[in-house]
Amino acid sequence: MKLKNRITLGFLALSLSIGLSAPSSFASTTEFKKNDVNSLQAKEEQQINSIKEEYSDPKTQKNLIEKVNKGEMLDNINPEKKALGKKEKINETTTLITYPDGSKEEYGIDYSEAKFFDEKGNEVQPKKQALKGEKGPQGSISGGDWTSGSGYSCVRGAKVYSKVISQFSASYYADYCNHNGAYDKLDRVWGLSLAAPGGDYTLEEFKVFRQWERSGYSAYGGLAFKYTDKNGGATRQWLYIRVGNDTAWEDANF
Repeated sequence: MKLKNRITLGFLALSLSIGLSAPSSFASTTEFKKNDVNSLQAKEEQQINSIKEEYSDPKTQKNLIEKVNKGEMLDNINPEKKALGKKEKINETTTLITYPDGSKEEYGIDYSEAKFFDEKGNEVQPKKQALKGEKGPQGSISGGDWTSGSGYSCVRGAKVYSKVISQFSASYYADYCNHNGAYDKLDRVWGLSLAAPGGDYTLEEFKVFRQWERSGYSAYGGLAFKYTDKNGGATRQWLYIRVGNDTAWEDANF
């Protein structure tokens, strides 16, 4: 029997209106350049404020702020430094990476506010011993051990998140079901939050891309966006949740 479910997806529309007046005069050209500099200074100030808020160690703050003032990349966004990060398991659902200059990256799936349901739709309390977690391809911890007889098969409101601290961050919620002995399903992704204190972003996609797990392929969904740092360098970033083989994990290229 085929199951037909109605999926309600939240769509996020972003708009940015910029008014520029550029008559062919020297004065107006000078003013345009001044605005451009002010914009760069504003981005630097925003990133510096984020560093002060996110990093408690004074030496790390000083080091990172000096790099920002010099126009240098922090290690947590520098592709050449990516392999130098040291991973640390903060808890069963959170992974922290620290880079040589002290900059950090954090990601995982947070189940602290999620609700769990059995196959009949009844809300149940997850068993503590069942929340051992499983490592996904990115080293994230899913937080759910969905084994036969666990008493539930669905979760609503699992928070998927990843942040390259003081550069950009993204999070959203996901509802999904694991079916023992059958294909798993990602119902929806919703409640997107996206910020870029180190530059700007343009949202490209936020949706469920494959609702049902298939042979050899997980169900997955999430977001993709373009991140532009304060110096104008642009990269495409994504943060997905993947559901399959009776578990779920975060998948990102942050």
